[in-house]
Amino acid sequence: MSSLRKPTKPAMKKPANVSPFDMTGISSIRNDSMSSFSSTRTRSVNSTTLDIDFKKNSSDDLIKKIEHLVTSNHSLEEENTVLRNLINEESKNFGIDERRLLMLKCQIYQLEKQAR
Repeated sequence: MSSLRKPTKPAMKKPANVSPFDMTGISSIRNDSMSSFSSTRTRSVNSTTLDIDFKKNSSDDLIKKIEHLVTSNHSLEEENTVLRNLINEESKNFGIDERRLLMLKCQIYQLEKQAR
């Protein structure tokens, strides 16, 4: 009698160096999803205030721009005086440096935000 055997499927061969927890494609998937997420979170701002290129501006130019923003909105004058005194005190201690410029940039950002 001939023996009837069921044909067997050949076993799927796994690549030799691949772990069952292979995560090589995960980082690209995460980066793609995060970039699409961040693009939906940002919005364009139509600003009618001054366009500022912080790389080109000195601290004196930034102070002039702050003064312009403050004179256009008189309710900010007291706040500007306090912040400007703080900036001047910092500049006496540390000289004109990146820290002072950063403080000026933050002040301009806050004033523009309040002026809207």
